[in-house]
Amino acid sequence: MITEYDEEPVRGLPGELPQGETLLWQGSPDWRLLARSAFFTRIVGLYFAALVALAIYNGSTGGVIATAIAPGRSGWGC
Repeated sequence: MITEYDEEPVRGLPGELPQGETLLWQGSPDWRLLARSAFFTRIVGLYFAALVALAIYNGSTGGVIATAIAPGRSGWGC
């Protein structure tokens, strides 16, 4: 598949650099690092893991998450 960006002489630039100029750095964000730093995915994951562990510890199988992961149970709301 051909896209409009296949013909770029320098990735991310519409044309050649002007005479005497050099490209010092060109990059893109790492989505994993962005997720960890901007969206706090580790903290959110730990929060939900703690909620699931607390629900299992308390014996609450009325919730969808606890019911789905409880041993010997299958399906939703069984």
